Amino acid sequence: QHCPVVRGFGARQYLGEPFGFFQTNIGELSRVVHLWKYDSLADREARRDAMEADPAWQAYRRQVVEADPLLDMRNQILKPVSFFNPKG
Repeated sequence: QHCPVVRGFGARQYLGEPFGFFQTNIGELSRVVHLWKYDSLADREARRDAMEADPAWQAYRRQVVEADPLLDMRNQILKPVSFFNPKG
């Protein structure tokens, strides 16, 4: 099974490789967190630009906005600390 964002649009071609999908267990409940890994910030920007130019993405985004299922959405760019290698 996939996150509705991935399943609804097939955005994997743009979002890259998933690093993890999590749900909160303590704290703010019913929160889903998904992490995506990119080779660099430039890689992310190029992928996002390509996605924004895709008419299928534009149509999907309109459907999501009309359905209004999101209560809150946050985006963060994270950089690994020196002692962690996310590539293994």
